[in-house]
Amino acid sequence: MIALLLTWACVETAATEQEAPEPTVLHVETETPPTTDELIGDLENAETASAAIDELVRREATTALKEVALDAEDLSARGWAIHGLVELGSGEQTLEQVQDDQDNPELVRIWAAAGRIALADAEELDQLRPLAWRWPELERPIELREAALRGS
Repeated sequence: MIALLLTWACVETAATEQEAPEPTVLHVETETPPTTDELIGDLENAETASAAIDELVRREATTALKEVALDAEDLSARGWAIHGLVELGSGEQTLEQVQDDQDNPELVRIWAAAGRIALADAEELDQLRPLAWRWPELERPIELREAALRGS
């Protein structure tokens, strides 16, 4: 009996996983690809943010992502924008500006610093290492970047 229940649970789980829809970047109302501004707006919604950032990165919307990282009121949108800039391998100056701006929330500043670490070469990483004294949360990203640069 237990084996039968476990088998049913596995089948039910597999069926549920297969039925999950893929995230889409089409706006249902218009069935056209969204504009960059619409995608930027989607960064504020947890259900659409991942697909939106993927599309913004695909479009190489660096300027729009920089603007969001610097000025958006929504913290999650700013986080996604920082992520997008790192994915594009650009925006170092923007990330530094966000990190250094004392008016920004501490969390956003830490995200920007982590983004800078992810983009750093060995020399830049040595210069960024003192950030972990201020924000111990950055120790792990520094270790991961060191390992990536060593090729291990």
